[in-house]
Amino acid sequence: MANDLTVNPLIIDTPGAGVLLTGKLYPKSVRVVDEGGSAGDNYIITDKNGVVKWETVATGANYSDAEFINKKMVPWDGLIVPTLAGGTLYIELNQRVWE
Repeated sequence: MANDLTVNPLIIDTPGAGVLLTGKLYPKSVRVVDEGGSAGDNYIITDKNGVVKWETVATGANYSDAEFINKKMVPWDGLIVPTLAGGTLYIELNQRVWE
């Protein structure tokens, strides 16, 4: 499967240093599901400026983590997923502004 940035939630399974989205994102929640992972695996989301917006570290095999992050409706300035040890990342958006 490849990243799908046309749906909500965004579905990301391929990490990289490139900017995936450049506009403002208003995330509601983030979830990672990694059925083949192991303890110590990292999952990191940054904005287009490299500022870490969300990260987690697997505590064991078959790792999953989810967090409701819509606390203050603070937008992310773009999206990069530089580290995704495996599995799939789901980012549910409240709103997305294309620039």
